[in-house]
Amino acid sequence: MRRSTFGSIAALTLTLAGCDSAPTDPGLGPDGQAIPTTCEESNTATLQIGETAEFIGPHARFFCVHGDDESQLDYVMTMHAAGTSAVTVGAEVNGTVAPRSSPSPVPTQEVRSPSAPDDAFHIALREREVRELSGLIGATRSPGDLAPAAPAAVPFVGDMLVLNAQANAGGLSDGACGIPLHVTARVEVVSARAIVVADVANPGGGFTTSDYRRYAAQFDTLLAPLAEAHFGPATDIDANGRTILLFTREVNRLTLHNANSFTAGFFFARDLFPRQRPADGRLGECTHSNEAEILYLLVPDPSGTINGNVRSRSEVDQSTPATIIHEYQHLINAGRRLHVNRLSSEFWAEEPWLNEGLSHVAEELLFFRASGLAPRTNIGRNALTLGGFRASLALERHQRNNFLRFFDFLERPESRGPYDVTLTLESRGAAWSFLRYLADRSPNDAAFLFDLVDSRTRGLANLVEVLGGSAVLFDRLSDWRIAIYGDGRVFGLAERHRDLSWDLPSIHGQLGSGSYPIRSVTMSSGVAVDRTLVPGGAAYLRFAAEPGVTATVDLLSNGSLPPGTLRATVLRTR
Repeated sequence: MRRSTFGSIAALTLTLAGCDSAPTDPGLGPDGQAIPTTCEESNTATLQIGETAEFIGPHARFFCVHGDDESQLDYVMTMHAAGTSAVTVGAEVNGTVAPRSSPSPVPTQEVRSPSAPDDAFHIALREREVRELSGLIGATRSPGDLAPAAPAAVPFVGDMLVLNAQANAGGLSDGACGIPLHVTARVEVVSARAIVVADVANPGGGFTTSDYRRYAAQFDTLLAPLAEAHFGPATDIDANGRTILLFTREVNRLTLHNANSFTAGFFFARDLFPRQRPADGRLGECTHSNEAEILYLLVPDPSGTINGNVRSRSEVDQSTPATIIHEYQHLINAGRRLHVNRLSSEFWAEEPWLNEGLSHVAEELLFFRASGLAPRTNIGRNALTLGGFRASLALERHQRNNFLRFFDFLERPESRGPYDVTLTLESRGAAWSFLRYLADRSPNDAAFLFDLVDSRTRGLANLVEVLGGSAVLFDRLSDWRIAIYGDGRVFGLAERHRDLSWDLPSIHGQLGSGSYPIRSVTMSSGVAVDRTLVPGGAAYLRFAAEPGVTATVDLLSNGSLPPGTLRATVLRTR
């Protein structure tokens, strides 16, 4: 299927400072030339079902789509803000009628679980790392005045370790390196790649030695190799060749009584900082760092002794592998930036939206491996059914929450985006979906993901660098916006407008309630609609061209030409 693009590509080469200014004269473009306000060859599209036409920046001011002599033609127009600033757009269509029914909804099978991981805690923790640890990078003190810590000895089973499990992102004022919360933990397993330790104060009825051995084996043979194959090797700052998996009641304490979400585990970059300044003087002291690669994990609490929250062994067991690989990505990411690439205080921590998006991709990678299914195979209800118990179990344990966040995002596409700095649940779902879309269009998933982790910059600039320019990034963003609306619901879509890995409407039919939840607005002829789009946000406006009439679309931003960061893409749906 062809793609018609109206507007200079030069208009898309944006600075990430997000300059969205436009001329005050709504009839003149940036070059001083008149923008058409009637239907001409340069701004009129004739589309088949599944085809698109795209109008960029000022060229989206006024455009036309041909009707049909005998029947109405249905369209959806996506307006999205491709830069880093919000855009307000007023849209009006003429020569139109109400479209026929939207693409058929998919029947549902089950309702979402009310309990999900507590994303707010992780957002606060990532922000706390930047706020409280950045000042330790490049601190000025004479190099070599303190010796580096000696390599840690590998402990034996039965040894007792004293570790700092403090992670309260809201309750402590002394910073990440102060007021420790020490726990005593018994070494349960020492494997080739893991040291599994359990807090001696954990509630009764929890994991057994055989459980801990299973987690160690799983980490050695599946979780660590899978993550490192895609994100790069983890650091080893304590030189013991292993990552500590600390199962502690302190993770349980992070969830309040009767909360509708829970914290399943975390990684804290504090532990990658030295207790004493190393010889090169680049990093300052973090007095209560554990000076080790360490992940903190939830424990069973069958009697609800901690905050009254009952946690069965089976419930915690189901969430633990996905939690480990999610947090391990954070560990790899922080370690590479801090110790391998030795980035400055400005760049050592990846922006939270991209950091979390990569960890959600890590969970998805675990789903692929556990289910026996593969990316780029349009997985839907049929594939999951044919995959039997193995596929349904992998979906429930490792991928379900990614979908639920994404479907929540579809209900708020204007106020949420994949690189939304507010990092809501919905924007995390969008970030996962967009990264999967980008990976599917890369020659190699692992190389694409590693390049994002190995970057010397962060956030949107990181994506621009890896993809080869802002024009490429925003082309992909436009195409993804069409894909999440039309794939599986509109015939004849070009490959760039399809989700190659997932049949999302079918997946929603299995997990959600009601029809596919993407929010759209039905336009009435001659009635203006105003929309404010967050950076990366989009509005979906539906209309139909009357038989024998060419429909017109008129867009203004605060009374002026649309800014260069606005893209309007029209898709013929019927």
